[in-house]
Amino acid sequence: MDRLELSLDLFDALATRVALYQPQWRGFGLALQSYQTRALELIVHIAAMARRHKIKLMCRLVKGAYWDAEVIRDVIGTSLLTSSAVGAPPTWVCPQTSQT
Repeated sequence: MDRLELSLDLFDALATRVALYQPQWRGFGLALQSYQTRALELIVHIAAMARRHKIKLMCRLVKGAYWDAEVIRDVIGTSLLTSSAVGAPPTWVCPQTSQT
């Protein structure tokens, strides 16, 4: 399980509480990294979560992307001793590919 999955589980649990105790509150939301290759899938997931809980969420797209443990794992593999890439990084590495 990566950080995004953990974050989404936590966000869903918080959305449940917001829907139960403060459904009219419009200040609950999150920032989504638009450079993540899974950004569109994430937006669909968050929208479905809001519909499921019958709440409105604030959602801000941010341009930056963080190269954290998941990116490092995908780029160089699970062993830091290897130099071969295991897969494509989960962020758009070239601005032209993210703006199409």
